[in-house]
Amino acid sequence: MAKLKKEQNVALDIIDFIHFFDVYNLVSLSDDKNEFYDLLLDLIDTEIKSHTINIDSYHILKHYLICGIEIVLNKFEHPDPDSYENCSISKETADKVHEHDIHFSLALLSIMAEQKGIDKNILIESVSNIVSNKIFKKYPLHLYYRLANQLLCHEYIVASFYIYKKFLDLEILTSSKYPESKITSEDHNKSNDIFTRVCLLIEFELYRRSSRKKIIKEDKITLHIPQKFATNVHKDNLIRYYKKLIDNVFNQDNSLKVIMFFPSKCIDSRENLERFLTDIYDDFIHNRMFVKNHIGWISTLGALHIQMYKEAQEDISIYSTLNNEDNASDLVSRIFKNYGFWISSKNLYIHYKKLRKIHYKQVEEYHRNIMNFPTLLGWDNTDHLYNFSLKLIPS
Repeated sequence: MAKLKKEQNVALDIIDFIHFFDVYNLVSLSDDKNEFYDLLLDLIDTEIKSHTINIDSYHILKHYLICGIEIVLNKFEHPDPDSYENCSISKETADKVHEHDIHFSLALLSIMAEQKGIDKNILIESVSNIVSNKIFKKYPLHLYYRLANQLLCHEYIVASFYIYKKFLDLEILTSSKYPESKITSEDHNKSNDIFTRVCLLIEFELYRRSSRKKIIKEDKITLHIPQKFATNVHKDNLIRYYKKLIDNVFNQDNSLKVIMFFPSKCIDSRENLERFLTDIYDDFIHNRMFVKNHIGWISTLGALHIQMYKEAQEDISIYSTLNNEDNASDLVSRIFKNYGFWISSKNLYIHYKKLRKIHYKQVEEYHRNIMNFPTLLGWDNTDHLYNFSLKLIPS
């Protein structure tokens, strides 16, 4: 197997990152979630239309609005107010620090949006208009956690499928099961909309990860070396992480830096997109849950389609050796063929069983932990719950 290039590895990281939230969207389905996210999307759409925004800026403003809303809503609150009694800082002071951090984070986000042609005053004003709505007092707090990620996968079902196909169409990735590109004008527009939102989401994830540099200056590093690694990829990622951490400590210029994604330059340009992917290689470090290399993504994406059929129609059969026509695996195989993918019903069925047994259980564990968390976390916290779920070995 040929060694993957940096840009190919990052592309696979992005697909896995988005696919996790695709699966999470299905695992965490509820009436509250559907109602809240639909209402929120309507509020955002109404707010955008109240300003004079051209069609090219619509999805960009929408993305930054969602990110701004996530920043404001995810204000850390200690679950036990009495815990401040023995601290050197009062609850009132802590609240002021958190409030300042939110305003500062939102201001930096607005500067990023301004680089894309968005009026930063409109962005900040629109975020304020939306979060003042009374709907936010009605729904459970866990719906705010990683809001931008969750909302994208709620709005664009199976977004990772379109991202994977886009990387194939631009020939950044290749697959023997995708012999020729099949693109209609409708698919092209939808794919570009999703691709724009996903890459902007990765930009936001980079901002999230670098955000602690606003207030934290490391003067020493403690290296925690696991006794064993789940995969060699996880080992390589930890090495990359510590190299980056050491570089930050010795870097005299500790200012906040974010690599930005410009849709107009990258959306249909392999060269510019490869440059963006290479640029973020050292910063976007992701431990993959689903596929460790580039082989297996089509069956992984197909398995999620099968699960969607099962959610919509519980009594549908998945696979039969006698007559598989119109079973879930057959329907998904035909759908994929329309998009240019060739994969058998049997392969889909085998991969689906494996995912249901292991990886979907890990996502379910992630959801349980979020549901049981006693308070909101800051928007820029490290997602330790994800790393914890990776270690789960279902019985």
